[in-house]
Parts: sequence; C-alpha cells; structure tokens
Amino acid sequence: MRSIKRIARYIAIPYTVLQIALLLTHISYIYTQSIESLSIDPAPLFKLLQDTLYSVLINEYGKAEALCGEALVLSLPTDIYSMHRKTYTTLMNIIDILIDIEAMKSKDSVNKTNLLAAIYRLEIARSDLEIAVTNYINKLSNMFIDQASRYIMTRNTMDSVANLDTKLRTIIMDLTQLYLHGEYGEELYIHIDYPDIVEGGSRYTVNISIVTRALVENINLTLISIYGGVVSREVSGIVSVDRSIAIEMIAPSAEELLARGINPLTIKDAVLMVIARASVENKTIGGHKLTNLSIVYRRPNIQFLVPNYVYPGQVIELQIISGVDAPLNLSIYLDRISSDTFITNTTIDIGENRLSIEIQNLSIGYHKLIFVTEAGGKYVPLVHSSVFAVVKHRVPVIADVSKFSIIPLAKPLINLYVDSPTLYSVNIYLDGKLVASYRHIDKPRFSISIDTPPTILFWRYSIYIEVKSEDPNYIPTDVEGYIYIVNLPVTTLTVLVVGIALTSPSSSRYIAISLRTLGSGVRRAISRYSGETTVIDIARPRFRKTKLGDLYRVFIALISRYIEPPKSSETLREFYTRFDRTVVKPVKSFVKKFLDIYEEDLYSNHDLDVSEAKKIVKRLKDLED
Repeated sequence: MRSIKRIARYIAIPYTVLQIALLLTHISYIYTQSIESLSIDPAPLFKLLQDTLYSVLINEYGKAEALCGEALVLSLPTDIYSMHRKTYTTLMNIIDILIDIEAMKSKDSVNKTNLLAAIYRLEIARSDLEIAVTNYINKLSNMFIDQASRYIMTRNTMDSVANLDTKLRTIIMDLTQLYLHGEYGEELYIHIDYPDIVEGGSRYTVNISIVTRALVENINLTLISIYGGVVSREVSGIVSVDRSIAIEMIAPSAEELLARGINPLTIKDAVLMVIARASVENKTIGGHKLTNLSIVYRRPNIQFLVPNYVYPGQVIELQIISGVDAPLNLSIYLDRISSDTFITNTTIDIGENRLSIEIQNLSIGYHKLIFVTEAGGKYVPLVHSSVFAVVKHRVPVIADVSKFSIIPLAKPLINLYVDSPTLYSVNIYLDGKLVASYRHIDKPRFSISIDTPPTILFWRYSIYIEVKSEDPNYIPTDVEGYIYIVNLPVTTLTVLVVGIALTSPSSSRYIAISLRTLGSGVRRAISRYSGETTVIDIARPRFRKTKLGDLYRVFIALISRYIEPPKSSETLREFYTRFDRTVVKPVKSFVKKFLDIYEEDLYSNHDLDVSEAKKIVKRLKDLED
C-alpha cells in the first residue's frame, strides 16, 4: 500500500507542475493578445472597409475584389481577425453573386431556376453581411482612444453599410419582379393602396384594383404578405375589372413571432405580393405586383415603483404606471426568474395600477423584484428589476439622562421610556466600559441609578445606552450623551486647602513679588518691540439662538418613516448623503432644502426667514396624509 501511495505522489507532483505551466501559458497568451489588440490603430481598417463598400456600390467589382484580397492577407490578432475575415469573405461572396447576376441579365433569356437561386443566394449573403459587418465595426470602434475620431469613422462606415444594404434590397426586388414577370405575365395591370406603417398584431386594409385591355369581367387574385421571410398570410378573392376590392389583413403579433423563434424587433418591413389571373378565349393571362410596407414592434413603456425598504412580514405596496394602450400580462419573481421564486401573476391595465404583495420569511438585506411582461400585439416582452432592502424594526426609546451628578449625595439617574412589543434588555457604558446590564425587562418605563468609577474632583463621562428587544425582527436602539460627575467632599477640601495656601502672609507676599516681576518684564518687552508690534483684537463669534429647533424635531419625525433619523455622530450633510442613496426623488428636494435652511440657522448671525422651512414641513405632512 505504501509503494502505491509513493508512486501516486511521484505522478501527482509533475502533473500539478504541468497544469500550472499550462495555465500560466494561457494567461500569458490572453494578455499578449489583449496588448496586441490595444496597439492596433483602427483608422486604417475603417478606411479599407469604406473603400471596399464604396467600390461595390459603384459597381467596380474588380477593384472591390482586389481590396478584399488585400484585407484577407493582413496579420491581425486572433480576436479581431475572426470578425475581419468573416466580413471580407462575405463581401467576396456578394461580389461573386452580383457578377453572376450581371452576366445572367445580359443574356436574351433568363433561366427561371438560376434567377430564383440568385435571389435566395443574395438575400442570405445580405443578411450574413449585416450581422458580420455590425460586429466588426463595434469591435473596431472600441479601440479608438479619441472619441471624436471614433464617432466620425463609425458614422461614415455605417452610412456606407446602409447604402450597400439598400442597393442589395433593390436588386433583390428587381430580380423578384423579373421572376414574377416570367411566371405570371403582365397583361393585367395591378394597383395597390396600403398603409405605409403597420403595427404588429393590428389589422390593416389593402385596396386592390386591376386594369386590363383584355375582354374579361372577373379576375382571380391572391394577396400574399410575408413578414421577416418566415410568417406569411395568403388571401384569395375575385375582383371585377375597373373596380376595387378591399382585403383586410392582420400583421403577426409579437407573441406569434416569438413562438417561431424570431425576435420581433429585428423585423422592419413586410412584403406584399399580388398575383392576378384570368381566362380569355381559352387562354390564361396574368399580372403581378410586389411592394413593401414597414411593420413596427415596440417595447412597452411601463414604470415600476417599489419602496426602498420594508420590514420583515410587511406587505409590499407596488405602483405600476402603464403607458401602453392595451392590457398586458405581468409575472413577478423574487431575486431570479424560476418557478421556485414566482410570486404572482396579474394583468396590467392602462394607466396607474396598484398591487399589494406579501412575501413570507424574507431574509434581512437586499432583494430584487423582477417584473416580466408577456408579449402582446405590437409589444415585445419586457424584463425589469427593482432592488429593495429588508430592514429590521428599531425599538422606539426616549432617554432622560441627568446631565450633572454630585457624589456621594446622588448617583446619576437615567429614565427610559421603551415601546417594545416583547421583553427587552438594557446595557449602559461609561467611557466604553460596561457599568450596568439588565435583562428581560417587561415594563415600558425603567429608571436606573448607576455607580460611577472613582472620581477625584470632577469628570465628564461619555455615556452609551443600548436597548435590545428580544424579538429578532428588531435591531438595537442606542442613545449617546455625556454626564458630568462632581465629587463634593474632595472638591470642597481642595478648595479650602488652596484658599488657605493663597491667603497666608508668606504666600501672599511671594505671589505679589512674582506678579510685579512678571508685569515689569512684560512692559519691557512691549517697549522694546513697540515699533513692530500690532495688537489684534479677536472677537469670539457669538451665534444667536436657533429659530428652527422645534420645527427641526417635527421635520425629523416626518422623515423617520423613510429612513433612520440622524445619528449623533452624523453631520447634517452626512445624513443627507445617506438619505440621498436610499429615498426616492420626490422627497429629496424637500429634505435638501430644509437641511440647507437649518444649517444656515445654526451657524449664521444674520436674521433668517423661516417661512420656507415651514412650507416644506407642511408639504411633508401633506405627503404623509
């Protein structure tokens, strides 16, 4: 057994070293590729692409092929070269197809099979180029350091891509017309009246009229609408010559396209094709018409308002404002989208919607509500998330602490008023040391006399009171302050000893001599430097009594329903920074304005108009009501 373990150990050591070496090599390769990508100037690559696209646009296919050949032999980093090669090989394919089409159209007769194959090849190549060139341009644009150069080069190149796409679409339409002419003839002249823009899932009317010189009364026609090359509609009917027929069509809804695996937002137009046929003297005559219309799908305009924080077990009040013109189904999830985290399903009506949800056993901390709307009509699905916090309740506490205490006549007294739903405990600290602790208190009013540390004369102690509820849904409440302790016997004795020492004859004579010596020394110093001395009278600033003390307490009580009140260690500006990160916008402006006025009231000497502060408090009260 030992020999087997020894052999395994010998094998494991080189294997581990090999794995580490491979990992370091991979990291070095990635780093090298990143550095190479950053060192490339994208401007020449953009210029080469623009020249190639322009050559295809003006039918200089030979020059375009030469430029593609130059581009494909360039040495580029792997992450760029894959997109680079895909773009130029697709362009080469399009150039070959266009050359074949030119040769096909130059012949006296066109083979229908070859013509149809060319239409399909060009449409597929056009779609491939749209994807490849967009990814390639996005990659190159991120390599620019100068923002102005990025904007100019990207805009110009995208314009060239759009122009080439328009040209290819036009060629495809012309080829389709050519194919239909050979298939159905042109003895019947067709006119189509239709809306320019159609919304997904909506009904629209197509008016068709037919004119012909042939002696025929009724004509059979078929209207075919194709959306995204996948979804199609077909309607047949009979129309009299020189008369119009109205055919009602329904554009595919967003949910129908999604069911077929198509993103509705990628569909920008639809094809309308009319085929007409009639029989005259045992002969069939025909006609066709092909045109495009624009189809629109939209993202729903919906606003979700979620409270910034809730308490455990509290019902969450949601406000949903819908800007859509039709009801939509809405599903709500907690933290992630799955069947386990599903909360509820409802229907959003037009305008304002209010919804109350209750989630049991929510842990303390941040959570996320995820809103998912289903596709409907012209509206695509929407996924939106809002973050909120679950916080514990804070036990309401009012502490009345005696500021001065004279020992041994009286100990410091603390009166507590605690509104706790369950039993609570109290811990008291003086200068950071625990001096008293009480457990399982069941009465709302609690008075405490604390023993202080030995004090020689007098001392100021910092006091910290912590009140903890035994309910885990409540967080401790703390109260901070100061207590001044005076040791009366020791202080009295010290005063007497110092007084006696100062009033004895020998001490008095010594003090008088010292004062005279000090005074004469000061006078000599002043007379010596009288020419260079400047006397500065420093006036200690005296602030008037604040006007907004009572109003500030009302203000704190009003905003306490949004956020924890200011801590004793926080300045007004620190409190507003915490408030700004937590509370929604409609209240922020009121709070900021009031705190600015209150800060000016605290630290300025000039008279202050408090009417604006009173208006703010009134507005906050109105919001609360």
